[in-house]
Amino acid sequence: MSLSTKACCIAINICLLCCTACSPSNSSTTSSTTGPVTPAPPSTPPATPRSQQPAQPTDITPIDGEAYYVLNQSNGLQMDIANSSTGAGGQVIQQSRSFSSLSQRWAFTSLAGNLWKISDIADGSCLDEANNTAVENSCTGSTTQQWLLTSAGDGHYTISNEGGGLLTSGSSSAGTSLALSVSSGSPSQSQQWLLRPVFFRGIDNALLEKQEAARISAGLPWWKDGGQEQDLLAMLKNHGVNMIRLRPTSMPPYAMQSTQAACVQNLCYAESDAQDLDLAKRAKNLGMSIELTLLFDGGNSSSVPAAWVNDPLAQLQTDVYNYVKNEVLQYRQAGTMPDLVSIGNEVDTGFLGSIGSPTGTNFGNFAAIQKMAMQAVKDAAADTSIGPALPPPLTCIHITPAWDLTAFFTLANQNNVPYDAICQSYYPIFHGPLTDAQGTASDPGNKPVEQDVLTAAATNIGKPIFIMETAEHYENGFDANDPWYAPPSQSLQRQFLIDLQDVQQGLPDNLGMGIEYWDPEGVDIPNTSGGFLSGDNLPNAIYTWNGLTLFDNADSSGATDTTSPNYSAVLPGVDGLGGKLDPSTSYKFVNKSNGQILGVYPNSPSGSTWLNTAPDNGNPMATQQWSIASNNDGYFQISNMNPGSGTLDDAGGATTSGSIISLVAPGNAPYQEWNIVSAGSGYFSIVNRASGLVLDMNEGAGNQAGFAVQEPQNSTSLTQQWRIVAVH
Repeated sequence: MSLSTKACCIAINICLLCCTACSPSNSSTTSSTTGPVTPAPPSTPPATPRSQQPAQPTDITPIDGEAYYVLNQSNGLQMDIANSSTGAGGQVIQQSRSFSSLSQRWAFTSLAGNLWKISDIADGSCLDEANNTAVENSCTGSTTQQWLLTSAGDGHYTISNEGGGLLTSGSSSAGTSLALSVSSGSPSQSQQWLLRPVFFRGIDNALLEKQEAARISAGLPWWKDGGQEQDLLAMLKNHGVNMIRLRPTSMPPYAMQSTQAACVQNLCYAESDAQDLDLAKRAKNLGMSIELTLLFDGGNSSSVPAAWVNDPLAQLQTDVYNYVKNEVLQYRQAGTMPDLVSIGNEVDTGFLGSIGSPTGTNFGNFAAIQKMAMQAVKDAAADTSIGPALPPPLTCIHITPAWDLTAFFTLANQNNVPYDAICQSYYPIFHGPLTDAQGTASDPGNKPVEQDVLTAAATNIGKPIFIMETAEHYENGFDANDPWYAPPSQSLQRQFLIDLQDVQQGLPDNLGMGIEYWDPEGVDIPNTSGGFLSGDNLPNAIYTWNGLTLFDNADSSGATDTTSPNYSAVLPGVDGLGGKLDPSTSYKFVNKSNGQILGVYPNSPSGSTWLNTAPDNGNPMATQQWSIASNNDGYFQISNMNPGSGTLDDAGGATTSGSIISLVAPGNAPYQEWNIVSAGSGYFSIVNRASGLVLDMNEGAGNQAGFAVQEPQNSTSLTQQWRIVAVH
């Protein structure tokens, strides 16, 4: 995000730039009530002020149902299936990286006993063991298809087979079969693997530790989910978020330093290296990926550090090389190697002054600096002075839609910049319609349609595309509402993220790389001296994102109310970001009370299709899989994946508790529409639109005992809480 182009329009509250935006009366607005709103769960008491941070958990496990690339630490090659060996007993090999090949994408599904099923996205077959070799076979649930993941540090894992206890082991060359070998003490590099998400679902929370410190200092409630205060990163992982973005500034001249005690203007809006390294460690402790943006001065990347201001191009290249290499080495030494590094923030708006900023006539200078920076990333990974070399992070160049993607990256290619991915900011409020249908309906600025821009770049450039910054209103706030998701509401914010994910995943050659939401936790934090924690020359300055966060600003009264139960409560938009509501994905619903999954009862009464739960063996039948399709009105139709089984229905519109939930032919009635509401800790309530009651597993007596019914929402009832897990 570039201050130079957005200034106070993006709720940054820089008083020297836009004084009116800093007044309390303008820092928050009245909420819109259009569409369904996620209420605080019943019986949830008002949040109480706190002065202690919630525990920061460690959970290195993958996200259940998520797809990953599996990279070997010794060579960076990725697990793949041999083209000539598809089907039963086919060889699993290592191959050079491909962003478009589905056979290099593997789904990780949690099984009992901390074991995992690992299945190939291309054909659904399972990773198996035969004769000390990795093969693929139809999924049967045998012990040879069960795998134990053990942290090896630095975000890597060993993957051992439950059948024989052997570790998967890579080789030195592409195309060779994946072997299994005995562990002998500490695992070798060839026995360690990095799981990199196929689709990044990220958040830019580069000021989180300053925000946390401010809450502790003021004794304010923490962010919460289902009424419970939790560590923010753990909470977001529960909703499917798998990446964080960090933007260390280390005030020019970009000297690494542990404090940010003094600052001026844009530089106040940054954290120190020490703070961001701590955030990186917290993310790795949760098995999350890291995107690292370097050469960012707190507002954009246009400033030239004072120590570099008189340097000619050749010296500036050396300056940048040394800084970038040292910075990446810091993260590597801390065991927090990034997965993706961008050199600069929205560089089309400016990069290291006139000498480095890309223009039509000056692109060569820009390219020369970028090449040196990207070489520094590779050299930091290869440096053996601090340990064995590691595969380098991916690299990208980050621009805005002000410069057409195809045109910009054609110039990058012509100048031989060795980047791996295209990174772009996209905000409908600034950049125009997302889809052709939206553009046809309304395009007041006559701006390019984002879907068309992305499709053209994927087709012409052939690189993966990552939306590094995005956001949408959930209520009126800073900057004008766009016409496509208006009037703003929580459900429309969620719909935007579902739509953006759909556009990304529909790009040619599977080149959609993911989405990252800007400052999702940036609700107002009142300052004890008045106003909010923002403003130049304040080392604790933070961004706020009024009306566009993924947590509730609790400002329905016209000013943020930190005593409200909804203050900093997670909003439903996070589930659009986290992939829990993808219409193209099959899901299983796992009940919290018994760990079993929802499916069609095979002996339903004549003319009815009742639902019950059954044990989850990791290979659910079609009758135990579900689609969640948005109706574009804030609600969803939930349909069984078994052909002809039908759509979830509350007995034709019954409003009494205990009414049977069944499957019927799809229609448009409100009683076939459902809202997905967070119950906290990765579980959800499924709420019927017509009755307001929730999907529950009846534990009572009578003919309906053990079948799905609807009951009043109760935050303590485990039988009405469900995990939503992708099935591959």
